Amino acid sequence: KIIDLPVYGRASAGIGLINLEQVLKYFPVLKENFSKESFLVKVFGDSMYPTITEGSLALVDPEQSEYVKGKIYVVTYFDNTFIKRIEKNEDMNLVILKSDNPSYEDIYISEEQQEFLTIEGRVIKTIREEKF
Repeated sequence: KIIDLPVYGRASAGIGLINLEQVLKYFPVLKENFSKESFLVKVFGDSMYPTITEGSLALVDPEQSEYVKGKIYVVTYFDNTFIKRIEKNEDMNLVILKSDNPSYEDIYISEEQQEFLTIEGRVIKTIREEKF
């Protein structure tokens, strides 16, 4: 079964963008194990390279927002939307947003700043729109 999912603006695999407010288009996707509330975001930047490449569409399930170590999430932090891995340091009460590309530094979020962090959902898979 094929369903049409909304594509929202861009999520940054880099410096952060404001975006999850306007549907740009709908994109047909084969229905798999993700919620009907799922959506797509266009990936901008290379901080998650080689795992996620710029220009891909990330399928995000907002019903999977619970922290699972090693998973990739779309998060909003101070009105900037990122695609990052999340790590938690329980001893220091820190949330760390990590890139797969070692050229990018981690973003450390203190306990006081965590109120400005929203997990929009977990990235289930990416889709590459090939143009020839």
